[in-house]
Amino acid sequence: MELKKIDAQEFATLPNFDVEYKDSAYAGEMSEKAYNVLANACDDAQSGYFEEMLQDLYLDQALLAREMDAKGAFACIVKRLYEHGVASGDAGCCCNLANLYHNTSGRGSAEDYTHAVELYELGSDRGDTQSMINLGYIYYYGRGCERDYTRAYECYARAALTDTNPEACWKLGDLYASGKGVRKSDRIAWQLYSKAYELAGKSPLAARAAHHMADYLMCGIDGVMGPDPERALGLYVQAEVGYYHLIDAGLTYYQRQLDQSIEGQRLAREALQERHLDICAGGNRPPYRVSLVLPTLAEALLTKVACYLLSCLGCASLCGRGGIGRRARFRFWWDSREGSSPFARTNRTNFVTKGYRHPTFAEQVL
Repeated sequence: MELKKIDAQEFATLPNFDVEYKDSAYAGEMSEKAYNVLANACDDAQSGYFEEMLQDLYLDQALLAREMDAKGAFACIVKRLYEHGVASGDAGCCCNLANLYHNTSGRGSAEDYTHAVELYELGSDRGDTQSMINLGYIYYYGRGCERDYTRAYECYARAALTDTNPEACWKLGDLYASGKGVRKSDRIAWQLYSKAYELAGKSPLAARAAHHMADYLMCGIDGVMGPDPERALGLYVQAEVGYYHLIDAGLTYYQRQLDQSIEGQRLAREALQERHLDICAGGNRPPYRVSLVLPTLAEALLTKVACYLLSCLGCASLCGRGGIGRRARFRFWWDSREGSSPFARTNRTNFVTKGYRHPTFAEQVL
C-alpha cells in the first residue's frame, strides 16, 4: 500500500488559519468548528507534529465521529492527514488510517480488511499498542479471515507487555474467561480485569474492566473470593456512566454492554435486598439449612417427610439447629445431637413453628 506525503502546494488548499472559514472553499461543506479543528490539525501535520495532530482531531470526539460518518470533505481531509502521517513514519497514524478500513460490523470488503491488517501490522512494528490490539480484534472476530484465537492472544499479549494499555489487559482477560486460545482460568481473568481497571483510572475505558469485575463479583470465584453484590453494584454503575461517555464519543457498539450493565444493576440490587431480608429473617444461617416456602398444609406435611429423608441421608448429623422456610410464613426447626443414629435423631426431631406474618391454617395445625 503506497502512500504519498502532502506537499506544500496541497497543504495550501486545505483548511488553514490564513483563510477564514467564511472565505474558504469549505464554507457550507462543514461547520466552522470543524474547519478550525482541521486548521489546527493541518498546521501540526505540516510541521511534523503528528501526536499533536491526532490530539487536535480527537479533542472533540463527538464532532469527529459525526463528521466522519457524514463522509464529506471533513472525512476526506482527515484520511489524507492520516496517509501523510503513515508516509512520514508515524505509528499512531497507521492505526487511525487502518480504522477507516476496519469495518467492525463484519460487513467490510476483503480488500478493506487486507488494507487494515497491513496498516495494523505496520503500526505494530512501529510500536503502536493500539495497532496491536486492533489487529487482535481482526483475528478474534475473524474479520476478513478465519477466527484465530491464538494469534489474537499473541496480539493482546504483545500490547500488554509493550505498554500500560488497559484494553490489552481486559481483552486477555476475555480470553482466559472464555478459554479461547488459552486454558480457561477465572482467577487469571479476574487478575487481568483488575489490572485493566487500575490502569484505566478515571478514563471511560474503565467501564469494560468494571463491567467484567462486577459480573465476577455477583457469583464469586472458588478459592479467590465470595459473592459481593454491594461492590458489584458500584462497578455496574461506573460501567454505565463510562459507556455513556464512550457512546457519546461515537463508539456506538457499546450499546449492548450499556444495556447489560443496567440489567446487572437490577440483579445486584435484588441480591442486596435478598441479603437484607435474610438478615432481618434471622441472620446468617448455617449452609446445611434447607430453604423452602410452605404456604399450604399439604406442603408442610411433605416437609416433615423431607426432614426424615434428610436425616437418613446424614444431613442431620451436623451439630446445631437446622430449618426449612427462608423468609416463609413459618419455619421448621430441628435439633440434632452428634453421635446418634439417623433413626434416633429422627425421633428426637423437634419441629418448632416460627411465624413472620399472621398464622396460617397450616401454622395453627402444626
